[in-house]
Amino acid sequence: VPNRLKIRIDFQPKPLTLAEPVRGILDVAWLSGAVARNLEAEVEMTLQNASPDFKGFAGYVFRDPARSFSPETQTLFKGRLDDKGHAEFSGAAEVAGQAPGTLKANFRTKVIEAGGAFSLDRWSETFHPYRAYVGLKLPLTGRGYEALQIDSLHTVKLAVVDPRGRKLGKRRVEVKIFKSGWNWWW
Repeated sequence: VPNRLKIRIDFQPKPLTLAEPVRGILDVAWLSGAVARNLEAEVEMTLQNASPDFKGFAGYVFRDPARSFSPETQTLFKGRLDDKGHAEFSGAAEVAGQAPGTLKANFRTKVIEAGGAFSLDRWSETFHPYRAYVGLKLPLTGRGYEALQIDSLHTVKLAVVDPRGRKLGKRRVEVKIFKSGWNWWW
């Protein structure tokens, strides 16, 4: 059954961060334009890994490859719309463990009609679990991949940005470089 309801939702703050609660405003109307009064609604957010892309920092890696993150789903709102088809909600997003970098927040809004049929809306936004990100840019080898040769001098570039991708001033950063051994034939 196709959607019969028009679902509009807006989230604040922009960008979404772990530092502030997620605030949402939900407005629902029938496709005919009539107000969708007193219907049940549910908003879920699933967080999953994302590849951060900060403008002006091409080639920088803003992820910790030593960390992993499994998708997590949480309910942000479950309740009824008011007489105007409107609902507001606020709640802290939760992230279990330490994310390797930015996350992608996949939202699913479900509004249930009195007869049991429902309409769904889905969309995604970037979610920032950290107030700052450290990017690392390794030099490319002659073969076009990133690696540091042993017993050679290398220039490794670092950048620290906020969730909006703005370069932050001087920050204390601890960097550890490890030698790893790997053979493709094993």
